[in-house]
Amino acid sequence: MSYKKSIGTYDLYGTNSLIWQDIINKMIKVCELYNFKYIRTPIFESTVMYSNLIGENTDIVSKELYTFKDKKNNNISLRPEGTTGVLRSYLENKLYLEERISKFYYYGSMFRQEKIENGRFREFQQFGVEVFNDNSIYADISLIILALDIFKFLGLEDVTVYINNLGSFENKINYENTLKEYFKPYLNDLCDDCKKRYKKNPIRILDCKIDKKKDYIVNAPKIVDFIDENSKNRFKSILTILKKMKIKYKLNKNLVRGINYYTDTVFEIKTSIKGLGSANTICGGGRYNSIVLKESGKSIPAIGFAIGIERLINILKEKDLINLKNKIIDFNFKFIDLNLIREFRKNNYVCESGSLNDSKYIIEKDKDYYILKDMNNNISKLSLEELKNKFNIN
Repeated sequence: MSYKKSIGTYDLYGTNSLIWQDIINKMIKVCELYNFKYIRTPIFESTVMYSNLIGENTDIVSKELYTFKDKKNNNISLRPEGTTGVLRSYLENKLYLEERISKFYYYGSMFRQEKIENGRFREFQQFGVEVFNDNSIYADISLIILALDIFKFLGLEDVTVYINNLGSFENKINYENTLKEYFKPYLNDLCDDCKKRYKKNPIRILDCKIDKKKDYIVNAPKIVDFIDENSKNRFKSILTILKKMKIKYKLNKNLVRGINYYTDTVFEIKTSIKGLGSANTICGGGRYNSIVLKESGKSIPAIGFAIGIERLINILKEKDLINLKNKIIDFNFKFIDLNLIREFRKNNYVCESGSLNDSKYIIEKDKDYYILKDMNNNISKLSLEELKNKFNIN
């Protein structure tokens, strides 16, 4: 019998696994400098949680969830994104009682039944961060800078921040009611998906991949006209600071993101490689204050972002920014003496037992001495102490 991987998945091995590990390790390093801590949540959760928090009328929940029933007939779904699981963990474990501000990073597999195109997979890797209980403008700004610093650490500096302000939850409700009235004459012109969005989530019509360039969408009312003064002033302060810091950004008044829970600041970070289209978007996030208040009964503001690892790797390759020099083994030893090999490994040298020909050094025992052969077949006869001194073995 021949076994094959499922459509929309891939195996990670060889050089690609080194690339993946290197990128994740660098992301972790930057996040830890910002005082973020690692959190891991289950790969599957209650379907109801995703419906309530992400929104049952979003594409993610209505079309893309992998859902099944467990032995007790409960509806369970594989996680389609990371924020909801982290939020659930934060509330369920009452982490708000342990620290005033909580900052987490996570990474791992997410699952969506999507079309396989432009670097999209049905099992894909995501790296994300979440901040809870910090509603200051500096939390918004720091999160954007954190994402930019991650990309800079990876060598990717040719990126632009696209940013918008969705206002408060109440502002969004008023805006959506106005959009319904505006789009009513165009109902027959909307694509099938947008006809469904019209009833429960009209703001998503603005982000339609099929019709978003049509005049009646381009000229639709803008949310900026429905935002209260406090939210406007807050957003203005954020843009002022970004400008002072010379952060390259563009205001995109149609940027809404694809999940219901966002309020106030939303942003995406994009590169500019021709031919990639939407695959140029490598980071997206924003505030989701109202969801925490609704679910916990507590006024706990929150903000986060997520980075698609596959897209990021493709862009780094496209720009020739993949650098594995630091992952190349400096000293690759082949040993006959198994006791000595343990001492070398304790000093962080990569070693193999045996005497294969593809090693940088081959070390063999000869009575009280060691025979050292290098790749050019140069031979040295060293005592144990001389050998250790040569490679700084303690």
